[in-house]
Amino acid sequence: MKVLQWTVLTFSLCGYKWAVSVPLSPPIVSLTPETPPPVTPTVDESARLVDWLMKYGYLPPPDPSTGQLQAWTAVTHALKAMQRFAGLHDTGELDVETLRLMQTPRCSLPDAEGRGQINESDSDSELQGQRVKRDVLSWAQRNINWRLRTYPTSSALSNEMFRSLVFYALKVWAEPTALEFHEVGGPDGADLLIDFLYGSHGDEYPFDGAGGAVGHAFFPSDPDRAGEVHLDAEEEWAFRQPASEGTDAFTVLVHELGHALGLSHSSARGSVMRPYYQGPLGDPLHFSLGSPDREHITALYGKRGDQLQTVSPPPEAEAKLKHPHRLIHMNRHTHLHLDSPSVDRCNTSFDAVAKIRGETFFFKGLSMWRVNRGGLVSRKAVSVRKLWAALPTSLPPLRAVLERHEDHAIIFISGSQFWLFKDLSLQNGFPQPLSTLNPTDSDGEKHGVHWDPDKGVVWGLGGEGGESGEVWAELIQRGVNGIITDNNGSLLLFKGSHYWKFARPGSAPEAGFPRPVSSDWLNCPDPSPHHPGDIALMSTVVLLFGGFLLMFTSRQSTADDNTFNHLHKVYWRLLKAEQRGEELSYKLLQMLEKLKSVNNTRANLTVSNSTRISLGHSLSNSSARQFLSPRPYALLFLPHLKENQDSLQPRVYLGQGRSGVSLVLGIPTVRRQKQSYLVNTVSSLLFDLTPEQKTDIIVVVFVAETDSAFVKSVANSIQENFPDDVKSGLIEVIAPSPFYYPNLSNLKETFGDSKERVKWRTKQNLDYSYLMLYAQDKGTYYVQLEDDIVAKSGYTESIKYHINNVNSDQWLFLEFSQLGFIGKLFRASDLPGIVEFFLMFHKDKPIDWLLDHILWVKMCNPEKDSKHCNNEKAKLKRTFKPSLFQHVGVHSSLPGKIQNLKDKDFGKQVLYKAHRNPPAELSSSLKHYQSHSLDRAYQGVDFLWAFTPSKGDYILIKFNSRQTVKRYRFRSGNIEANGDKFYDTSVQVLPSDVSVRVRAEQGLLSCCKPSSDGFVILGSFVNGIAEGAIDGALGDLDAMRLIVNSTSESWAVLSEIFIQV
Repeated sequence: MKVLQWTVLTFSLCGYKWAVSVPLSPPIVSLTPETPPPVTPTVDESARLVDWLMKYGYLPPPDPSTGQLQAWTAVTHALKAMQRFAGLHDTGELDVETLRLMQTPRCSLPDAEGRGQINESDSDSELQGQRVKRDVLSWAQRNINWRLRTYPTSSALSNEMFRSLVFYALKVWAEPTALEFHEVGGPDGADLLIDFLYGSHGDEYPFDGAGGAVGHAFFPSDPDRAGEVHLDAEEEWAFRQPASEGTDAFTVLVHELGHALGLSHSSARGSVMRPYYQGPLGDPLHFSLGSPDREHITALYGKRGDQLQTVSPPPEAEAKLKHPHRLIHMNRHTHLHLDSPSVDRCNTSFDAVAKIRGETFFFKGLSMWRVNRGGLVSRKAVSVRKLWAALPTSLPPLRAVLERHEDHAIIFISGSQFWLFKDLSLQNGFPQPLSTLNPTDSDGEKHGVHWDPDKGVVWGLGGEGGESGEVWAELIQRGVNGIITDNNGSLLLFKGSHYWKFARPGSAPEAGFPRPVSSDWLNCPDPSPHHPGDIALMSTVVLLFGGFLLMFTSRQSTADDNTFNHLHKVYWRLLKAEQRGEELSYKLLQMLEKLKSVNNTRANLTVSNSTRISLGHSLSNSSARQFLSPRPYALLFLPHLKENQDSLQPRVYLGQGRSGVSLVLGIPTVRRQKQSYLVNTVSSLLFDLTPEQKTDIIVVVFVAETDSAFVKSVANSIQENFPDDVKSGLIEVIAPSPFYYPNLSNLKETFGDSKERVKWRTKQNLDYSYLMLYAQDKGTYYVQLEDDIVAKSGYTESIKYHINNVNSDQWLFLEFSQLGFIGKLFRASDLPGIVEFFLMFHKDKPIDWLLDHILWVKMCNPEKDSKHCNNEKAKLKRTFKPSLFQHVGVHSSLPGKIQNLKDKDFGKQVLYKAHRNPPAELSSSLKHYQSHSLDRAYQGVDFLWAFTPSKGDYILIKFNSRQTVKRYRFRSGNIEANGDKFYDTSVQVLPSDVSVRVRAEQGLLSCCKPSSDGFVILGSFVNGIAEGAIDGALGDLDAMRLIVNSTSESWAVLSEIFIQV
């Protein structure tokens, strides 16, 4: 027998050090060139191999009766499965390449569905490289909250860096999907909890120090730990470092958060879900998922483009008032069945009504309308197939649409079949016969809304109750179009064009019901008319109806009493509607006359083609206002104000009484449960304003709260973040009197809104009105904003341009954002009349609807159609694109509401500002990240993103020829990296004239101080900006330089370099 020579290789595997014998001379067996040589494991090593294969799901746990013994054929098969899944040669032998992979840092989770479930046939169970976990599921909601709860104590990376990396890792998964991720402050509201932990930490995946297992996460289906992400705190976490210098935190976070969202391990080498650490993924700002990962995540959550637009087109419903036979036609239910948005929502019954993912959908044929917490999303119908494209174009009328209680599947029932969708994807094998639809949950009980083969849509066990539940029982027995719950837990039953409200199944309907669906849900006119021309028609109908009642009772003396009582109730409702219609018509006509009067007596500050203003020109100053102007209408619509003489006196917490400016920016803000966006909003508005622009605007922050402690905390925050702007009078912080708000506890619930939402929107109307009245004498124009927006760079110049170039002065407002009440610009002289209208109807509708109603009152002729009305309204409203303001807040000021509205016309935010700088040779000791270099920043095509500046680091700009520099500006940070600024950094110049340098060294220049090498110090960065004029005594310059005087704690972004020559 030939004697073989052996050596020992040491491998780190699963926390063990493996000493594995490897033959130095070739083994007897013949090997192909592509097959690595086998390693002959010892008995000890074989036991560790078995441990590893069990740990990662390739072998079942040991049999308790035999201990660690495993059949070697099973071990061989498991090793083959591991090699196959890893993309290695599936030899079943422990070769060097296999061992090298087994010692690679990796995720703690097993690669199989369950322990011991991989065998030689498992290769057929993979879908595009991803092993499918049948119990993984996904999150039911699309708004997912996260929190980074604990940090590693000895990492070189800062806590803020880890938070940023979590944000960017989640952004990777959000980009292709409908998911939105929101950071929260406490664990109670978090779906995803990220922790850095040590060793054994209470689950079945203990950590083993640096190397080995780097992290793991729990799937959404886990009953105890869903969404938890655990990372090894002892890893040498790194970021933007070579692969040999630690484990890239961004890469591991992307992988583990993929698990937390429902993805299993993948065998594809390029996949981020491959279990083995593959080195850094690259720049978080530009990294995007590869095709397999993108397909898997969108299969769970849908594609981002699959959502409906949430920006509502202009309303046309009010024009329906012109129909002279509206009351006659209201109950003629057409049965249109078109794959088009041509159905009139205000004059139809509905095939089905359903609550899906918290939003209410109304279906008519293949048309639908969608109502969320913000109200009707679009007044125009949208095709059902826009979301659920797999439904056939020839679908018979829908019998019901349901979101199933136990698994949130969406079910469409039509004819004798049903279609089952998971989110927007039709499941395999559907449609199926309706007879196969199981109405019970897994516990055998009926829960929530479901389908009954005899009654159709029902709720729970039916709950028909006793005598008080007759209406409920009759509705259920005859069939309803849908059953949903409102925010208070009440049940709403929809049938035809009406709906009923019940406190619980089987109870009596609440007073005032049934109600029409069209006016309460779909933003249609109330069935009671509001126009004098229609009042006469109503009177005629009432008289005819009264005659019909007399005729009916005389001819049908034995008529059913219930029928008579029902007709009698309708008669009195018509009489009441007539009275209410007359009152509203009188008020609207009064308001119209007042608005016309305001328009005719407008001050000479209006802008026309022959009149121009400059936002850089201040108008004459006036004294600071102490009280809001007394308005008789305020006392009329808010009568409680009469009891408190100072209820219209604003509390000015910060301000210098500035007035006479061109633009007043109004920002109402309130206490938010989750997160405040106010400081970021103000920062965005002031970010790149020049000193001249800052002198001609006022930012008024209205803290719409009466808690003085909270108001003071907001004022303190503004003072700390913007001390210079407060001192100059640019920013004011005001609050209302404690007596300003009336009692809001007994408001009427309308449009399907809960009591809390009605209270919230009513108070919001009062907040806007107060702020607009305060601002009316401070400037020429007023721009309404919110406290959770960002502004586009150069927005003041854009506003100036549009004011000067609007083609008519007959406008009521200019619109610089498509969303709600954001970015609406008014003439200050128009504000009193507008506020009067808002106060008149402050309890009835949201303020953006009221603004549209002003246009309708002023311009629309009820005798004309809706197209004519919209054309006329457009004369008073000018919309400009791209939008200048974008909504960024996620957590609404309404508690519990998630608000994801985005203005599609805003476009991408530019992260740098370009200028044409003089030719120069550039050099720096700072290392830049990826392509974000100094050269590109100087050219104005990118920003400089530098690693953490240290004391003595510099940026040198050496001009190709001597330059006469007038001004300079260096701006650090940007919208996405606002904290990455230059701190304690000075600006220096090198005069071309040596004699000037000598004078500086001798202290003879009053403007500047000398450095040690001939440069002259001009100033330093303050709040991330260094700017100023160059003193003429310095003459021409050869160079400019930035010097870092002390080591920073963060990276630095240089987003603007401006050298004016």
